[in-house]
Amino acid sequence: PFGPLEVMLQSVLLFSLGFVRSLRTAGVCKMAEESGERVTYWKDSWAAGRKGFHLSDVNPMLVNYLETLQANDDLPTPRRVLVPLCGKTIDLPFIASQEWVETAVGTEGVDQAVEEFAEEQPDLQLSWSDDSDTAPFRKMSSADGRLQLLVGDHFMLNKDNGGEFDAVYDRASLVAITPELREQYVDIMYDVLKPKGQILLVTLERRKGSPEAVAAGPPFSVTEEIVRSLYEKDNRFEVNLLEDRDINLDSEMTKFKDGGVDELHELAFHIKKAA
Repeated sequence: PFGPLEVMLQSVLLFSLGFVRSLRTAGVCKMAEESGERVTYWKDSWAAGRKGFHLSDVNPMLVNYLETLQANDDLPTPRRVLVPLCGKTIDLPFIASQEWVETAVGTEGVDQAVEEFAEEQPDLQLSWSDDSDTAPFRKMSSADGRLQLLVGDHFMLNKDNGGEFDAVYDRASLVAITPELREQYVDIMYDVLKPKGQILLVTLERRKGSPEAVAAGPPFSVTEEIVRSLYEKDNRFEVNLLEDRDINLDSEMTKFKDGGVDELHELAFHIKKAA
């Protein structure tokens, strides 16, 4: 039989294990709650038909600078390319169609966006996969496997559930998230991108306008200064500005002018992860 000391130690051990389980459960619940809050705005936007961020053609910045993701002697081809918060962008199948791309992987938190994408791209023959390795993401793949969608909260992405990537194309992702999440977002990019991996980043900068219009979002204003402060921190990435385009608000993106923005710029960056 156990003596008083053994009984006491056993009680302490059982209490400690129960306390740890409670903390773990609370942590999981909190993560799930935060995850739901992050995607609620976009679910509501899709449900209401607010899709001004969606382009009917391949983004010109992607066409002009796609080669910056390909031309890298440090990484072998073919490559895995990540397109975060992809919505139903046709940029994704455009990337997947490139000969040097092995797999284009999009992350998306809104089921409606994924369902519309599958309907509008019948040639891809997208279907759900039973792959449990991507949990908590659900995975949808094209028939040839060259295009995949990870459906869930992008902020849950890591090397274990998404694998590593050679390149990232970010056109409407960094500008979509609230400023307080930007550092966490860049940490995820650093985690899943291979050493010397590359990013083609496209942002919008509300350069002039009323204070309210400049601070509004999404899409939020992301300046060159903000990009450099996020990515060049601790010398984790190299940042190169490729283009600074002054948008004519009388002919395109007119909603920004209606909202009080007087000058809007589209910026393209090539970003390379350190070795």
